[in-house]
Amino acid sequence: MIQIETIKEIPELRWSAHTEAIWESTGIQQRQTVGSTSVIMYLLRSEFGPIMVLGLMEESLITGLRMWCLICDCDLRKQSRSLRRLLHRYVRSVGYISVTVDKGFEAGLRFARFMGFRPTSEVLALDGKTYCWFGLDREWLTHSH
Repeated sequence: MIQIETIKEIPELRWSAHTEAIWESTGIQQRQTVGSTSVIMYLLRSEFGPIMVLGLMEESLITGLRMWCLICDCDLRKQSRSLRRLLHRYVRSVGYISVTVDKGFEAGLRFARFMGFRPTSEVLALDGKTYCWFGLDREWLTHSH
């Protein structure tokens, strides 16, 4: 069973290699900025320990919420179906969530698709990487399940 805790700061946890690489490339300032610009942040835990920290940011009045995730050093596959059910329940209440994944991060792309996100576009960012944008909306969930 997944436990969800609302948090105010991003805690120090054992992160996945991908999350560690993000922290190394962006630095501590980015960690503080992400935390302070998020509408809400959650720590998700299972009986095996922390799974991830995720948060939601408002980009504008019309685009809905953008979700970000920091994956802990854990076997995410053990919790993926429970996470998907939780995410779909949440999207049904808020209407729409988007997420951006580095096009070169194959595991992240697979995870976004498994969670039910649909690709919407690609963009070349300032860091020279191409990012895939995904969306998940209430209407799509209602008609597909």
